[in-house]
Amino acid sequence: PSHDTIVPGSAIVRSRNIAAWTSPPQIGQWLTIKCNTGTKIFPWGGRIADVKIEYGNVPAMDEAIITCEGPLAIYGRTELVAQAFTQKTTTAQANDVAAAAGPVYFTNGGTGQSTASAQTYNGNAGELINEIAMTEIGHLRECVLTSPFGSSAYIPDSPYVVFFRRNYDTTSGYTLSDAPSASTQIKFSEISFNSAAQNYYTKAVIEPLGLATQSTGTGTYSITQSSVDYSTAQALSHAQYLVAQYSTTNSQPIEITTAYSLQAGDTTRQDTFRDFHSLWNCGAGNLITIVFRSTTYYCIVEGVSMAITPDDTVLSLTLSAFDNNNYLILNNAVFGTLGTSVTYPGNKLGF
Repeated sequence: PSHDTIVPGSAIVRSRNIAAWTSPPQIGQWLTIKCNTGTKIFPWGGRIADVKIEYGNVPAMDEAIITCEGPLAIYGRTELVAQAFTQKTTTAQANDVAAAAGPVYFTNGGTGQSTASAQTYNGNAGELINEIAMTEIGHLRECVLTSPFGSSAYIPDSPYVVFFRRNYDTTSGYTLSDAPSASTQIKFSEISFNSAAQNYYTKAVIEPLGLATQSTGTGTYSITQSSVDYSTAQALSHAQYLVAQYSTTNSQPIEITTAYSLQAGDTTRQDTFRDFHSLWNCGAGNLITIVFRSTTYYCIVEGVSMAITPDDTVLSLTLSAFDNNNYLILNNAVFGTLGTSVTYPGNKLGF
C-alpha cells in the first residue's frame, strides 16, 4: 500500500551471443528495456548495477547476467548536506529534492494535495523523497518517457521517476477478467485475496517534522509514520485518513497475474495487453477494473513484476483496494460522492 516505504525497481537481463558485443555493458551505464519502438512509451529503464558472465564449454553457451536498478535508486545513493527546501506542495518540494540530488530525471503527475514544510535537510535524498510521497499518500513510478510532462520534445530512452499525487487516476483504463466478455478485456489466470491483517489499523500516529505528534484512534493495531506535513491540522487529517481507510476488515484482491499467451486467438485482446503492459499503463497509481466470477472489483496498482522471454510475457500486479484510496472525488462511480448511498459511498472531506 502507498503508506509503505517505496523501494526502487530492479531488473535482471540474460543475454547470449556475447562474442558479438562491440561495446560490452558496464556498471553505471543506463539500460532501457523496450517493448515498442517509435514514440510509444517504453516499459522500464535503469542503471546497470552489475554484469556477470557465465562461460560455457563453447562461446555459444556463454551467458551474461546484467543486473539493473531503477532511477529511484540513484537518489538513495545521494547524500544531501545542509540543503534548504522551502514550503511547497509535496510534488513541488520533491522536484526540488530531485534537482538538489541531480542525476536523474524527475517529474510530476498532478499537483500535490498536501503541503510539505520548509526545512534544512541533512541526509539521504531517497529517504526524503519517500517521506514526502508518504505525506502525500501518493505513488512513485519508474518508467521511460519519450515526452515528459510539460515538454513537447522527444527524448529517447530517458528514465524518469514520476511522483503521482493522491487520487491522480480516477478512471479505470483497463479491465482484467477471468472470462472476458469483450475483446478489450484482458484475460487473467490467477488472483489472490487477502484479509485485512496486512492493511488494518485502528490507530495512527503521525510525527510531522518540527511539530507536535498527532494521533487518532485506539487499539493495538497501530501505525506510526514520519511526515513533512506543514501544520498540525494537516498531520491530524493525515492520521484520521489512515484510520478511516485502513480500518476495514473485508478481504480484497492483493495480486493478479496475466500473460500475453492467455490472449491467444484474439488480436484485439493481444493489442490491449501490449498497451497495458507498458509501465505507464499498468504502473503504480493506476486504477484498474477486475471482474472475477461475475463480481467487479476496483483496485489501485501498487507494484509490478514482469517476466519476459521470446515466448511469452507474464505480468503480475500487486494491488490495493479502491476503498483504501477513496479520497473525496465528486460524482465518481468508483471513489464516491458527497453523502452516502448504496451506489456512491460517502467520503471524508478535508484531506
